[in-house]
Amino acid sequence: MKQLVLGSLAPLTLLALACGACGGAAPNATGGRPSGQSSLIEGTLAGASSCSSKTHQRPFVIEWDATDMSSFESKASSDVVFVKYEGCDLVVLDGCASDVRGALGAYGAVDWTSGSVEKIDIANQGELYAKLPLGAATLGGRVSQGEQFHMEYYVSGTRKATRDEVYRSELDAVPRCKGATHFVYAYNLGAFALASAKQLTREAGATVWGIGAGGKSSSLGNADKRGGVLTSCTGVTAKETQTCTVPIRLTLREISGGANPDVVASRAPETPDAMNLAGKVMQKMEANEQAKARAQAAVGKMNAGDGKGCLKELDAMDRVEPAHVSTNPKSPSSFARGMCVMLAGQCDAGRAQLRKAYQAQTDLSTELVDASVDAAASKHCAMSTLAPDKQLLKAAQDLGIAATMQKKDAEYCTRTFETVRRLAPTVKADPADTALSNAQNIGFQRSAYASCLGRAGDCPASFAAFRTAQSESGFTPSVPGVVRSEADERASFANIVTTCKAWASSQKASPRDDLVRASKELERGRVVKTDAASCKKNHAAAIAAAASVDVTQAADPVAFEAKDPMKLALSAALCLGKAGDCAAGARALEDAIRAAPGGSTNRAAEPSLRGMFAGITGCGR
Repeated sequence: MKQLVLGSLAPLTLLALACGACGGAAPNATGGRPSGQSSLIEGTLAGASSCSSKTHQRPFVIEWDATDMSSFESKASSDVVFVKYEGCDLVVLDGCASDVRGALGAYGAVDWTSGSVEKIDIANQGELYAKLPLGAATLGGRVSQGEQFHMEYYVSGTRKATRDEVYRSELDAVPRCKGATHFVYAYNLGAFALASAKQLTREAGATVWGIGAGGKSSSLGNADKRGGVLTSCTGVTAKETQTCTVPIRLTLREISGGANPDVVASRAPETPDAMNLAGKVMQKMEANEQAKARAQAAVGKMNAGDGKGCLKELDAMDRVEPAHVSTNPKSPSSFARGMCVMLAGQCDAGRAQLRKAYQAQTDLSTELVDASVDAAASKHCAMSTLAPDKQLLKAAQDLGIAATMQKKDAEYCTRTFETVRRLAPTVKADPADTALSNAQNIGFQRSAYASCLGRAGDCPASFAAFRTAQSESGFTPSVPGVVRSEADERASFANIVTTCKAWASSQKASPRDDLVRASKELERGRVVKTDAASCKKNHAAAIAAAASVDVTQAADPVAFEAKDPMKLALSAALCLGKAGDCAAGARALEDAIRAAPGGSTNRAAEPSLRGMFAGITGCGR
């Protein structure tokens, strides 16, 4: 059985103070202990009178290092902690536990407190034994030589056991509990620091390690012992940061003699005691249902982006289900807690919690854990807390969610898309990172922007964004040389942004759309034979629409080309000639020649135009 001894620096070892008066051995004024500690303190009145576990049942555990802390927390996450506490020796029995998790009790959720910094000054041996009796093993010799100490600590919360008493008969059935005298009924969480007073510079009324006015945080490096980080304990973030939740003080209770009355009642006939036990069982079942309801509510609030509301639900769940508190990395709810902490504005603390949850409950590699945590942070952390590439990924992810799942307003769509467009050029491209490549593809992101606006109900803006996205994405018509009309674009738009289908079908063609459509029909008449009437109708429609369309080549190259007088006349000539009306086609050809650059004064284009007309239509041969 592994023993955890309070006092030394071995894993989970805290104090092996051999009290001469308690053990009956005479003090050795000149010798030393096997541990190397001075034995002078054992001969003092304070040392002799301190060796009673009955007088110090709330000891500080200032000797624990990080390994001690994590080991204690790991055991306390599932079971009540039992100790052997005799004289000044306190041994944590980490093997003392039932095969059924929590059968001998567990710890409830942390009761968080606002807290404040507390100070302890030790000027002599009497004060050492009165205030830090378990610290005598390491500090006693120095205090006996006149050295003074100063300690500051902050209690951010307390965890209490679910049972007020544990009975001897219960432990007798567990061989590894042999020798247990007490159980840890409660323990305080927080942070502390202790140092020799001669190493510190203090101002009256001020703290040494950076809490409150006048704090000298530079003194932290002078601490002989410390647990957690005192400066992290103020404000609402204390309970989510791992630096203000270390065990600093225990509350011990003696093991009760006899048998557990509930166990006795369970074996009795239907007596009042038995009925009382049945009531306790029913209460536990109801608590489980409450915990499930709270967990579901937490996930709902997390999905809605309400981080603080999610944490409130998880805290409520922890109170009714102490065996699976969400702050325990092994709890199924620890994943949700990490993400809700991110949503609540504490990105680094949430990342740390989520990483611990992955490490405790999965076999993922370090790389996959990091990737999973990064993905969650991109989704849930505030934008300002992320690196530029993570900000870009988050903005793209938010835009995608708003485009497909969660309806947002148009202002949100525009703001999020503008963030993507601003960040995309500033982030180094990585072809191997598909998510990053998609985030940097502005045409792709503008399509998501169009869908976001459509879900928001702003269909005109959505259609405008869609048309621009088609151009930015390098979209080309399926038939080379044939341009898409605005009606065609609206039809495609309605198929993609289905929330705007009714709007798209209700829109009338604009003069620009009439121009492009008519021009396209004339172009098609050059390839596919049609009737002369259709050619004339489309030509007239194109000329009429062109008079109302005022565009530049840069602003709308498709419409600019469609309204070119020479191109319109030539398309009409070829359409008419192909339809068999060579006379009307020849007249349109003359119009095209006159509309060519230079007009009637420069006939350089005439031979090629006449040759094209004859070759395509067969007219004039």
